[in-house]
Amino acid sequence: MLRKGLTILFALTCIGSSAWSQKSTIAEQQMLQYFFGGGTTSYFGEVGGADGEASGLLASLDYLGWDPLQTRLGFTAGTRFGIKGNMAMSMSLNPIWISGNDKRSTHADRGYKFNAFALNGSFLYEYYFGTKRIQNTPFLGVGPGLMVFTYKNNVASTFGDPGISPSFVFNLGIRLPSRTRYLHTVQIEFNYLFTDRLDGIEGHREIGDTFYFLKYCMNIEVDKTFVYNKRGLIR
Repeated sequence: MLRKGLTILFALTCIGSSAWSQKSTIAEQQMLQYFFGGGTTSYFGEVGGADGEASGLLASLDYLGWDPLQTRLGFTAGTRFGIKGNMAMSMSLNPIWISGNDKRSTHADRGYKFNAFALNGSFLYEYYFGTKRIQNTPFLGVGPGLMVFTYKNNVASTFGDPGISPSFVFNLGIRLPSRTRYLHTVQIEFNYLFTDRLDGIEGHREIGDTFYFLKYCMNIEVDKTFVYNKRGLIR
Protein backbone atom coordinates (compact mmCIF):
# COMPACT_ATOMS: atom_id res chain seq x y z
CA MET A 1 0.00 0.00 0.00
CA LEU A 2 2.80 2.42 0.92
CA ARG A 3 4.72 1.63 -2.26
CA LYS A 4 1.57 2.18 -4.31
CA GLY A 5 1.00 5.57 -2.71
CA LEU A 6 4.58 6.69 -3.32
CA THR A 7 4.27 5.58 -6.95
CA ILE A 8 1.12 7.69 -7.36
CA LEU A 9 2.84 10.75 -5.85
CA PHE A 10 5.80 10.35 -8.21
CA ALA A 11 3.51 9.89 -11.21
CA LEU A 12 1.53 13.04 -10.41
CA THR A 13 4.76 15.04 -10.14
CA CYS A 14 5.94 13.75 -13.53
CA ILE A 15 2.59 14.51 -15.16
CA GLY A 16 2.62 18.05 -13.78
CA SER A 17 6.16 18.66 -15.02
CA SER A 18 5.31 17.27 -18.46
CA ALA A 19 2.24 19.48 -18.75
CA TRP A 20 4.25 22.58 -17.96
CA SER A 21 6.96 21.55 -20.41
CA GLN A 22 4.36 21.37 -23.19
CA LYS A 23 2.82 24.69 -22.16
CA SER A 24 6.20 26.42 -22.28
CA THR A 25 6.51 25.79 -26.04
CA ILE A 26 4.02 28.56 -26.69
CA ALA A 27 4.82 30.83 -23.75
CA GLU A 28 6.93 33.95 -24.05
CA GLN A 29 8.78 33.62 -20.80
CA GLN A 30 8.56 31.45 -17.69
CA MET A 31 9.53 32.25 -14.13
CA LEU A 32 10.96 29.21 -12.37
CA GLN A 33 11.61 28.86 -8.64
CA TYR A 34 12.84 26.10 -6.37
CA PHE A 35 11.93 26.25 -2.71
CA PHE A 36 12.54 24.43 0.53
CA GLY A 37 11.67 25.05 4.14
CA GLY A 38 10.08 23.75 7.30
CA GLY A 39 7.74 24.48 10.14
CA THR A 40 5.24 22.95 12.56
CA THR A 41 2.09 20.88 12.18
CA SER A 42 -1.09 21.04 14.28
CA TYR A 43 -3.61 18.20 14.23
CA PHE A 44 -7.43 18.39 14.36
CA GLY A 45 -9.36 15.19 15.02
CA GLU A 46 -10.91 12.93 17.65
CA VAL A 47 -7.80 12.69 19.82
CA GLY A 48 -6.86 15.33 22.38
CA GLY A 49 -8.30 18.80 22.50
CA ALA A 50 -8.55 21.57 25.05
CA ASP A 51 -8.48 21.02 28.81
CA GLY A 52 -11.70 19.50 30.14
CA GLU A 53 -12.12 22.46 32.49
CA ALA A 54 -11.57 25.05 29.75
CA SER A 55 -14.21 27.58 28.81
CA GLY A 56 -14.88 29.99 25.99
CA LEU A 57 -12.59 29.67 22.99
CA LEU A 58 -10.57 26.76 24.40
CA ALA A 59 -13.77 24.82 25.06
CA SER A 60 -14.86 25.29 21.45
CA LEU A 61 -11.46 24.05 20.28
CA ASP A 62 -12.06 20.83 22.19
CA TYR A 63 -14.60 19.73 19.60
CA LEU A 64 -12.00 20.25 16.89
CA GLY A 65 -9.54 18.09 18.79
CA TRP A 66 -6.74 20.67 18.71
CA ASP A 67 -3.95 20.55 21.27
CA PRO A 68 -1.29 23.26 20.73
CA LEU A 69 1.15 21.25 22.86
CA GLN A 70 1.06 18.45 20.31
CA THR A 71 2.69 20.40 17.48
CA ARG A 72 5.28 18.51 15.49
CA LEU A 73 7.82 19.19 12.72
CA GLY A 74 7.33 19.23 8.99
CA PHE A 75 9.51 19.94 5.96
CA THR A 76 8.75 20.97 2.40
CA ALA A 77 10.49 21.16 -0.98
CA GLY A 78 9.19 21.85 -4.45
CA THR A 79 9.11 24.00 -7.55
CA ARG A 80 7.00 26.90 -8.77
CA PHE A 81 6.19 27.97 -12.34
CA GLY A 82 5.01 31.50 -13.10
CA ILE A 83 2.07 31.74 -15.47
CA LYS A 84 1.92 35.48 -16.04
CA GLY A 85 1.57 38.57 -13.94
CA ASN A 86 0.52 37.55 -10.45
CA MET A 87 -0.35 33.88 -10.99
CA ALA A 88 1.71 30.71 -10.55
CA MET A 89 1.48 26.95 -10.11
CA SER A 90 3.48 25.07 -7.49
CA MET A 91 4.24 21.42 -6.79
CA SER A 92 5.60 20.32 -3.42
CA LEU A 93 6.47 17.22 -1.44
CA ASN A 94 6.16 17.45 2.33
CA PRO A 95 7.43 14.90 4.86
CA ILE A 96 5.60 15.67 8.12
CA TRP A 97 5.00 14.31 11.61
CA ILE A 98 1.60 14.55 13.34
CA SER A 99 0.65 13.77 16.93
CA GLY A 100 -2.34 13.70 19.28
CA ASN A 101 -2.82 12.86 22.97
CA ASP A 102 -5.91 12.59 25.19
CA LYS A 103 -3.95 13.44 28.34
CA ARG A 104 -5.02 17.09 28.68
CA SER A 105 -8.50 16.81 27.17
CA THR A 106 -12.04 15.81 28.07
CA HIS A 107 -11.11 12.37 26.70
CA ALA A 108 -8.40 11.85 29.35
CA ASP A 109 -10.14 8.75 30.72
CA ARG A 110 -9.71 7.05 27.35
CA GLY A 111 -5.96 7.67 27.46
CA TYR A 112 -5.38 7.32 23.73
CA LYS A 113 -2.40 8.84 21.93
CA PHE A 114 -0.82 8.44 18.50
CA ASN A 115 2.08 9.55 16.34
CA ALA A 116 1.91 9.56 12.55
CA PHE A 117 4.37 10.09 9.75
CA ALA A 118 3.09 11.23 6.37
CA LEU A 119 4.39 12.11 2.93
CA ASN A 120 2.09 14.74 1.48
CA GLY A 121 2.22 15.97 -2.12
CA SER A 122 0.27 18.94 -3.50
CA PHE A 123 -0.34 20.74 -6.79
CA LEU A 124 -1.55 24.31 -6.18
CA TYR A 125 -2.76 27.29 -8.16
CA GLU A 126 -1.43 30.47 -6.53
CA TYR A 127 -2.60 34.06 -6.81
CA TYR A 128 -0.46 36.98 -5.61
CA PHE A 129 -2.12 40.25 -4.58
CA GLY A 130 0.77 42.30 -5.91
CA THR A 131 3.81 41.88 -8.12
CA LYS A 132 6.39 44.25 -6.59
CA ARG A 133 9.25 42.34 -5.00
CA ILE A 134 10.18 45.23 -2.72
CA GLN A 135 6.87 45.09 -0.83
CA ASN A 136 5.08 42.57 1.34
CA THR A 137 2.86 40.56 -1.01
CA PRO A 138 0.08 38.36 0.38
CA PHE A 139 -0.97 35.36 -1.68
CA LEU A 140 -3.24 32.35 -1.55
CA GLY A 141 -3.09 28.90 -3.07
CA VAL A 142 -5.63 26.14 -3.60
CA GLY A 143 -5.54 22.72 -5.16
CA PRO A 144 -5.54 18.94 -4.74
CA GLY A 145 -3.12 16.83 -2.78
CA LEU A 146 -2.38 13.22 -2.00
CA MET A 147 -1.10 11.88 1.29
CA VAL A 148 0.49 8.54 2.23
CA PHE A 149 0.64 7.98 5.98
CA THR A 150 1.23 5.48 8.73
CA TYR A 151 0.54 5.82 12.45
CA LYS A 152 1.48 4.27 15.78
CA ASN A 153 -0.70 4.37 18.89
CA ASN A 154 -0.48 3.15 22.47
CA VAL A 155 -2.93 0.32 21.74
CA ALA A 156 -0.83 -1.54 19.18
CA SER A 157 2.90 -2.09 19.55
CA THR A 158 3.62 -1.56 15.85
CA PHE A 159 2.70 1.00 13.24
CA GLY A 160 -0.76 0.65 11.72
CA ASP A 161 -1.38 -0.27 8.12
CA PRO A 162 -0.29 2.52 5.75
CA GLY A 163 -3.12 4.63 4.42
CA ILE A 164 -3.64 6.74 1.31
CA SER A 165 -5.99 9.68 1.05
CA PRO A 166 -6.62 12.50 -1.41
CA SER A 167 -6.73 15.90 0.21
CA PHE A 168 -7.87 19.45 -0.37
CA VAL A 169 -5.18 22.06 0.30
CA PHE A 170 -5.70 25.76 1.00
CA ASN A 171 -2.63 27.93 1.48
CA LEU A 172 -2.47 31.51 2.79
CA GLY A 173 0.87 33.28 2.95
CA ILE A 174 2.94 36.40 2.54
CA ARG A 175 6.04 37.00 0.42
CA LEU A 176 8.55 39.20 2.20
CA PRO A 177 10.32 42.11 0.42
CA SER A 178 13.41 41.21 -1.58
CA ARG A 179 15.69 42.81 -4.16
CA THR A 180 17.50 39.59 -5.02
CA ARG A 181 16.59 36.23 -6.50
CA TYR A 182 16.22 34.83 -2.96
CA LEU A 183 12.64 35.21 -1.76
CA HIS A 184 11.25 34.43 1.69
CA THR A 185 7.67 33.35 2.38
CA VAL A 186 5.69 32.54 5.51
CA GLN A 187 2.63 30.36 4.96
CA ILE A 188 -0.12 28.55 6.80
CA GLU A 189 -1.47 25.56 4.91
CA PHE A 190 -4.79 23.90 5.69
CA ASN A 191 -5.06 20.23 4.69
CA TYR A 192 -8.42 18.48 4.68
CA LEU A 193 -8.20 14.69 4.27
CA PHE A 194 -10.90 12.47 2.82
CA THR A 195 -10.29 9.92 5.55
CA ASP A 196 -11.03 9.76 9.26
CA ARG A 197 -8.24 7.31 10.08
CA LEU A 198 -5.13 9.49 10.24
CA ASP A 199 -5.18 9.05 14.03
CA GLY A 200 -6.19 5.37 13.91
CA ILE A 201 -9.72 6.11 15.15
CA GLU A 202 -12.93 6.33 13.18
CA GLY A 203 -14.92 8.63 15.42
CA HIS A 204 -18.30 10.32 15.43
CA ARG A 205 -17.13 13.16 13.20
CA GLU A 206 -18.77 13.28 9.79
CA ILE A 207 -15.75 15.00 8.25
CA GLY A 208 -12.20 13.84 7.61
CA ASP A 209 -9.20 14.52 9.79
CA THR A 210 -7.42 17.81 9.19
CA PHE A 211 -4.13 19.45 10.05
CA TYR A 212 -2.39 22.79 9.63
CA PHE A 213 1.17 23.26 8.42
CA LEU A 214 2.75 26.57 9.44
CA LYS A 215 5.95 26.95 7.46
CA TYR A 216 8.75 29.22 6.32
CA CYS A 217 10.18 28.78 2.83
CA MET A 218 13.31 29.96 1.08
CA ASN A 219 12.51 30.45 -2.61
CA ILE A 220 15.32 30.62 -5.15
CA GLU A 221 14.40 32.12 -8.51
CA VAL A 222 16.50 30.85 -11.38
CA ASP A 223 17.08 32.90 -14.51
CA LYS A 224 13.95 33.35 -16.54
CA THR A 225 13.95 31.00 -19.49
CA PHE A 226 13.14 32.22 -23.00
CA VAL A 227 11.20 29.64 -24.98
CA TYR A 228 10.08 29.14 -28.56
CA ASN A 229 6.81 30.28 -30.03
CA LYS A 230 4.74 28.31 -32.56
CA ARG A 231 7.04 29.36 -35.46
CA GLY A 232 10.13 28.11 -33.70
CA LEU A 233 11.48 31.59 -33.03
CA ILE A 234 12.52 33.01 -29.68
CA ARG A 235 10.24 35.86 -28.75
